[in-house]
Amino acid sequence: MIEQMNCNEILNYLTDLDNKYHKALPDINALAKLYSDVDCPKLYRQRDLQWKWQRAHIKKHELILHDVTDERNCGALRR
Repeated sequence: MIEQMNCNEILNYLTDLDNKYHKALPDINALAKLYSDVDCPKLYRQRDLQWKWQRAHIKKHELILHDVTDERNCGALRR
């Protein structure tokens, strides 16, 4: 499908996938209330916690989302 698109169409497609991904997930404050461990002695970067909690939310709710920022496989399908 992407091979048949021009550059602008590809960018619009990826932007749309990214918007759908973020709209399907709660913000970081809501994720923290749902998935944080207040007794955890480890130190995390905020971005790492947000990704960890997003993955937990995706798994818990069995969401199927395209994560276009996954560097391991651009356009990776998250389940």
